[in-house]
Amino acid sequence: TGKSGRGVDVGDLVATTVGSLERRAALLERELDVARSAGDAAATKLEFAEAAARKDAERVVRSERARHAEEVSSLRAHAAKELEESLRSVHASVSRQAEAARAALRDLADERDAVVEERAAAVSAAAAERDAALANATAEAARHARRAADADEIAAALRRE
Repeated sequence: TGKSGRGVDVGDLVATTVGSLERRAALLERELDVARSAGDAAATKLEFAEAAARKDAERVVRSERARHAEEVSSLRAHAAKELEESLRSVHASVSRQAEAARAALRDLADERDAVVEERAAAVSAAAAERDAALANATAEAARHARRAADADEIAAALRRE
Protein backbone atom coordinates (compact mmCIF):
# COMPACT_ATOMS: atom_id res chain seq x y z
CA THR A 1 0.00 0.00 0.00
CA GLY A 2 1.15 3.49 -0.41
CA LYS A 3 2.18 4.86 2.94
CA SER A 4 3.50 8.32 3.19
CA GLY A 5 6.15 9.46 5.57
CA ARG A 6 3.64 10.26 8.30
CA GLY A 7 1.97 6.89 8.42
CA VAL A 8 -1.12 7.80 6.44
CA ASP A 9 -2.15 5.47 3.71
CA VAL A 10 -2.76 7.54 0.55
CA GLY A 11 -5.25 4.95 -0.71
CA ASP A 12 -7.20 5.20 2.52
CA LEU A 13 -7.02 8.96 2.28
CA VAL A 14 -8.24 8.95 -1.32
CA ALA A 15 -10.99 6.43 -0.48
CA THR A 16 -12.02 8.51 2.51
CA THR A 17 -11.99 11.68 0.47
CA VAL A 18 -13.98 10.08 -2.40
CA GLY A 19 -16.47 8.59 0.08
CA SER A 20 -16.71 11.92 1.80
CA LEU A 21 -17.30 13.66 -1.51
CA GLU A 22 -19.90 11.05 -2.50
CA ARG A 23 -21.72 11.52 0.82
CA ARG A 24 -21.45 15.28 0.41
CA ALA A 25 -22.78 15.00 -3.18
CA ALA A 26 -25.65 12.79 -1.98
CA LEU A 27 -26.47 15.32 0.74
CA LEU A 28 -26.33 18.14 -1.75
CA GLU A 29 -28.61 16.18 -4.12
CA ARG A 30 -31.07 15.62 -1.25
CA GLU A 31 -30.91 19.31 -0.37
CA LEU A 32 -31.42 20.12 -4.05
CA ASP A 33 -34.42 17.75 -4.18
CA VAL A 34 -35.82 19.32 -1.00
CA ALA A 35 -35.22 22.79 -2.45
CA ARG A 36 -36.88 21.75 -5.73
CA SER A 37 -39.83 20.30 -3.82
CA ALA A 38 -40.05 23.47 -1.73
CA GLY A 39 -39.81 25.57 -4.93
CA ASP A 40 -42.51 23.44 -6.59
CA ALA A 41 -44.66 23.76 -3.47
CA ALA A 42 -44.06 27.53 -3.40
CA ALA A 43 -44.89 27.77 -7.12
CA THR A 44 -48.06 25.71 -6.60
CA LYS A 45 -48.94 27.85 -3.58
CA LEU A 46 -48.27 30.98 -5.67
CA GLU A 47 -50.46 29.63 -8.50
CA PHE A 48 -53.25 28.94 -5.99
CA ALA A 49 -52.78 32.41 -4.48
CA GLU A 50 -52.85 33.99 -7.96
CA ALA A 51 -55.97 31.98 -8.87
CA ALA A 52 -57.60 33.01 -5.58
CA ALA A 53 -56.59 36.65 -6.16
CA ARG A 54 -57.99 36.47 -9.72
CA LYS A 55 -61.24 34.99 -8.38
CA ASP A 56 -61.40 37.70 -5.71
CA ALA A 57 -60.74 40.37 -8.34
CA GLU A 58 -63.44 38.88 -10.61
CA ARG A 59 -65.84 38.76 -7.66
CA VAL A 60 -65.03 42.41 -6.83
CA VAL A 61 -65.52 43.37 -10.50
CA ARG A 62 -68.85 41.51 -10.61
CA SER A 63 -69.88 43.15 -7.34
CA GLU A 64 -68.88 46.61 -8.63
CA ARG A 65 -70.71 46.00 -11.91
CA ALA A 66 -73.80 44.93 -10.00
CA ARG A 67 -73.52 48.00 -7.76
CA HIS A 68 -73.07 50.26 -10.79
CA ALA A 69 -76.02 48.58 -12.50
CA GLU A 70 -78.13 49.23 -9.39
CA GLU A 71 -76.96 52.86 -9.33
CA VAL A 72 -77.77 53.28 -13.03
CA SER A 73 -81.15 51.67 -12.50
CA SER A 74 -81.79 53.95 -9.53
CA LEU A 75 -80.69 57.01 -11.52
CA ARG A 76 -82.93 55.98 -14.42
CA ALA A 77 -85.88 55.52 -12.08
CA HIS A 78 -85.18 58.90 -10.47
CA ALA A 79 -84.84 60.57 -13.90
CA ALA A 80 -88.08 58.92 -15.05
CA LYS A 81 -89.82 60.16 -11.91
CA GLU A 82 -88.48 63.70 -12.40
CA LEU A 83 -89.50 63.60 -16.07
CA GLU A 84 -92.98 62.43 -15.11
CA GLU A 85 -93.27 65.21 -12.51
CA SER A 86 -92.01 67.72 -15.06
CA LEU A 87 -94.52 66.50 -17.63
CA ARG A 88 -97.31 66.75 -15.04
CA SER A 89 -96.20 70.29 -14.26
CA VAL A 90 -96.07 71.22 -17.96
CA HIS A 91 -99.47 69.58 -18.51
CA ALA A 92 -100.94 71.51 -15.59
CA SER A 93 -99.43 74.76 -16.89
CA VAL A 94 -100.74 74.10 -20.40
CA SER A 95 -104.16 73.23 -18.96
CA ARG A 96 -104.20 76.49 -16.98
CA GLN A 97 -103.18 78.45 -20.08
CA ALA A 98 -105.81 76.67 -22.17
CA GLU A 99 -108.48 77.42 -19.55
CA ALA A 100 -107.37 81.08 -19.45
CA ALA A 101 -107.56 81.20 -23.26
CA ARG A 102 -111.05 79.64 -23.18
CA ALA A 103 -112.13 82.18 -20.54
CA ALA A 104 -110.72 85.02 -22.67
CA LEU A 105 -112.59 83.66 -25.70
CA ARG A 106 -115.80 83.43 -23.65
CA ASP A 107 -115.29 87.03 -22.51
CA LEU A 108 -114.72 88.14 -26.11
CA ALA A 109 -117.81 86.24 -27.23
CA ASP A 110 -119.83 87.86 -24.43
CA GLU A 111 -118.52 91.30 -25.46
CA ARG A 112 -119.31 90.55 -29.11
CA ASP A 113 -122.82 89.40 -28.17
CA ALA A 114 -123.33 92.56 -26.08
CA VAL A 115 -122.17 94.75 -29.00
CA VAL A 116 -124.43 92.83 -31.37
CA GLU A 117 -127.34 93.24 -28.98
CA GLU A 118 -126.58 96.97 -28.59
CA ARG A 119 -126.43 97.40 -32.35
CA ALA A 120 -129.61 95.38 -32.80
CA ALA A 121 -131.31 97.53 -30.16
CA ALA A 122 -130.01 100.67 -31.86
CA VAL A 123 -131.19 99.43 -35.26
CA SER A 124 -134.51 98.43 -33.73
CA ALA A 125 -134.82 101.83 -32.01
CA ALA A 126 -133.91 103.61 -35.29
CA ALA A 127 -136.45 101.48 -37.13
CA ALA A 128 -139.05 102.30 -34.47
CA GLU A 129 -138.18 106.00 -34.77
CA ARG A 130 -138.36 105.76 -38.56
CA ASP A 131 -141.67 103.92 -38.33
CA ALA A 132 -142.96 106.49 -35.84
CA ALA A 133 -141.74 109.34 -38.06
CA LEU A 134 -143.31 107.64 -41.09
CA ALA A 135 -146.55 107.17 -39.15
CA ASN A 136 -146.45 110.82 -38.09
CA ALA A 137 -145.68 111.90 -41.65
CA THR A 138 -148.46 109.68 -42.95
CA ALA A 139 -150.86 111.08 -40.37
CA GLU A 140 -149.70 114.59 -41.20
CA ALA A 141 -150.09 113.86 -44.91
CA ALA A 142 -153.55 112.45 -44.24
CA ARG A 143 -154.46 115.61 -42.30
CA HIS A 144 -153.10 117.74 -45.12
CA ALA A 145 -155.03 115.63 -47.61
CA ARG A 146 -158.24 116.05 -45.55
CA ARG A 147 -157.66 119.79 -45.28
CA ALA A 148 -156.98 119.93 -49.01
CA ALA A 149 -160.13 117.92 -49.63
CA ASP A 150 -162.03 120.16 -47.24
CA ALA A 151 -160.58 123.20 -48.98
CA ASP A 152 -161.56 121.72 -52.36
CA GLU A 153 -165.08 121.12 -51.09
CA ILE A 154 -165.28 124.62 -49.71
CA ALA A 155 -163.94 126.02 -52.96
CA ALA A 156 -166.40 123.93 -54.97
CA ALA A 157 -169.22 125.04 -52.71
CA LEU A 158 -168.18 128.62 -53.08
CA ARG A 159 -168.07 128.24 -56.80
CA ARG A 160 -171.51 126.82 -56.85
CA GLU A 161 -172.90 129.63 -54.97
